[in-house]
Amino acid sequence: MSRAPHAASVTIAICTYNRSQLLFETLESLCALTFPVEEWEVLVIDNNSSDNTAEVTRSFTDKLARLRYIHEPQQGLAYARNTAITQSDSPIIVFADDDVLVEPDWLTQLVAPYEISDAIACVAGSVYPVFPEGLPQWMERDWARPLVLTDEVGPMPDSADPMGANLSFRRSVFETIGDFRVDLGRKGNSLLCGEDAEIVRRLRKAGFEAWFVPAAKLFHQFPRSRMNLKYAMRHGYDSARSKVNDVRATEGLSFSDRCFFMFSRLLANLLKLPLSLLAGLLVLPVSPAESRRFIVRSCRAAGYLKQILTF
Repeated sequence: MSRAPHAASVTIAICTYNRSQLLFETLESLCALTFPVEEWEVLVIDNNSSDNTAEVTRSFTDKLARLRYIHEPQQGLAYARNTAITQSDSPIIVFADDDVLVEPDWLTQLVAPYEISDAIACVAGSVYPVFPEGLPQWMERDWARPLVLTDEVGPMPDSADPMGANLSFRRSVFETIGDFRVDLGRKGNSLLCGEDAEIVRRLRKAGFEAWFVPAAKLFHQFPRSRMNLKYAMRHGYDSARSKVNDVRATEGLSFSDRCFFMFSRLLANLLKLPLSLLAGLLVLPVSPAESRRFIVRSCRAAGYLKQILTF
């Protein structure tokens, strides 16, 4: 698909890997956007998929006039995001996951703060999890909560990390702070993360502002294939590994603070791993749901230990 004849004001970049059915639903939801059609484009960055992602994307040529398909063979979400940056000429780049459903006014709400100040270089929106095929009761406590960082439009708390499923940037900020770090984040089927939180910290350090818009809402789909113990265990394991990677990547963190984090997590999780496994076995006869939660905690502890002891 060739470039649009003139640059759009906003590029919606969807990085995808082997989720063609969910991608179809995401593109379908974009067709209902109320943002002026001539002002936005869609880039589908295919990160080396082996399914029919290309065919699904091309099936929307008549529905989304400003649509481009780009193949990025280097495996990794950060590589795909960086490709979107180089392929876009728009002043604003919006990153949305390949498994989301957007509200019609989502884009209008998300990009509005950029008109307030040139210092605003990043704007994120709300992410509401949805479970089309149901959510097991034992997972509700950890999975059903929406990500809403502020009640009103304004700066994100420094301690809060936005979700990469609903995240936008002023394109010029990448010329100042650089692109996404390719040593962080998801690669293939792994569930590692952290490259989005790291780049937000980096832009704040450079003097830019990161804002949140609660009304810029989308829905993050979780299909049945992810609503099981195996997925929850892998998610817990990789999320802990991501936290360690994130601390290692944090610029300006003192050597003593870094050592304290690593040593304290090492000691804590040396205890948590066997205790969580034992608790999972003991409560299994009376509460299978609670047993699963303990097993997931043990996987999280294992993830911390693995990554801390990996140099």
